[in-house]
Amino acid sequence: MKIKIGNFNFIFNMENKLRDFIELQYKDYYFWLDGKEDSLYVTNISNFEKNIYRQDIPEYEKELKSKYKIISIYREITKQVNLYIDNKVEEFFKNRNYSKYELYKNIELRELNCLKDDSKFKIEFKDEFMLDIDKNKINVGNFQLNPYTEKIDNLDDVFEQGIFNKYIKAGLILKEIEKGIAPPYIYELNKINNFLQDKKSVNLIFKDCEKFKCEAIISYFLRMRDNKFELNLNYNSGNNFKKENPLKKEEDLKLEDLKGISYGKKVIDIDGRVFTNINNQIVITLEDRLKQKVDFLKKDIKNEYYSFKDKMDSKYVYVPYNLEDAINRIKENKNTKEKIEWHNKELDQIIYKKNLVDFLEQAKTIEDIKDVCVELGDNELQNIYYGMLYEEENCECEEEEENY
Repeated sequence: MKIKIGNFNFIFNMENKLRDFIELQYKDYYFWLDGKEDSLYVTNISNFEKNIYRQDIPEYEKELKSKYKIISIYREITKQVNLYIDNKVEEFFKNRNYSKYELYKNIELRELNCLKDDSKFKIEFKDEFMLDIDKNKINVGNFQLNPYTEKIDNLDDVFEQGIFNKYIKAGLILKEIEKGIAPPYIYELNKINNFLQDKKSVNLIFKDCEKFKCEAIISYFLRMRDNKFELNLNYNSGNNFKKENPLKKEEDLKLEDLKGISYGKKVIDIDGRVFTNINNQIVITLEDRLKQKVDFLKKDIKNEYYSFKDKMDSKYVYVPYNLEDAINRIKENKNTKEKIEWHNKELDQIIYKKNLVDFLEQAKTIEDIKDVCVELGDNELQNIYYGMLYEEENCECEEEEENY
């Protein structure tokens, strides 16, 4: 059967009788376009590649393969997207055009185990297939494939939307690991994960302590919260966790006391100290120190609001659950005479501080940072400001010297 719509020419391995177009809904699409009659676009490549699995290619697909260049739509899009992502990773890494702090902050142990998978784009079920007959384009999810050029037209637009961020992040971490410049704790975690592979249980070795037996799952003895690692031994309960004549109490153990892991006669040395100073490993530049400071200030503001809410709740006054909702409620009532009983000077101070931090997060110049420093009176923020000011002045001096 052949059906022509616009420049699209669909062919199907079925007789030229059609009771209802819904019959085509469950067929794989094979089509070529006017002006590009030598190429056949397909949504399902499997019948054309059965020989890879030592199966016979069906006669219909065998005939098509002899007449056309076969292009798998999903495979072609996946290949081009991943090449684009790889190039972006290389570009960012070469120019160091990324934040180490943003790369590693609040990273989960699960993410570290899935970096290779997370760095590769895959078309998902939600990525709807749609043909734009008027524009002669093939749309799959966010991507627009031009069948005449065989190129995706809108990769830069998709990048600007931030859709590739998670893949680029995973790719940059893998690149840092490969080049030996990732934070030390990442290598220690990789060493542990590799050792735990294909094991049911292992022994943890602590300083001045007998071995502790636990299941061979890293989250059964390590936990990460807010860029801080903690021992997670309490997670192991019942048969999962047994102390063998310990010389110390469980609550006395410290992360820095972790010295190794053993399985039978196999032992790996572990430096528990690398898990105790994560911030020092991921906050290297002044720019990253500023990002971290903004995160700390945001957390302080959130805690201040919750403290305020608790006080109001104790007076049986309903207060919105979070600060954003409270601000929206105040804005809604700004032009009315309705009195909000929980809106007071203490809340105004919290909102004012939030506005300063929002401004700081979007700061474009050194002077913008200085203005917030003055208002907040924060010593650490002032140190960051003076450090950036010193770097800027030195940079200007070097440029002047080069011009002479």
